[in-house]
Amino acid sequence: LVRTLCREAFNVSEQIDFALHNPARKEDIAQYEEDDARGPDLKELQIDMRGKISSKWNQAVATILVEAVHERKKGEAWEMLPERSDEYIREMVVDQLERARGTWRDA
Repeated sequence: LVRTLCREAFNVSEQIDFALHNPARKEDIAQYEEDDARGPDLKELQIDMRGKISSKWNQAVATILVEAVHERKKGEAWEMLPERSDEYIREMVVDQLERARGTWRDA
């Protein structure tokens, strides 16, 4: 579920497609770091590829995706999945973001 949702959120079909990901702009990241202005948005989600995975921006991306997983899990196709803690889901999301960042950096 997490992998599927991450690929849909970033509009990619395979891991290698993250090589073409348009990362968040430095200016947007800096402004968000200062005053929480215009942060990540699920409708146009972008990863901070140059900063750390623990950056405020990337943590907000992870939070958005964790919430999206919970929403998606309410649907019939996913309702049979076992319950997992937010921490467990966040770890899975962060792992997907790290993989995406690795693919982007290696390109």
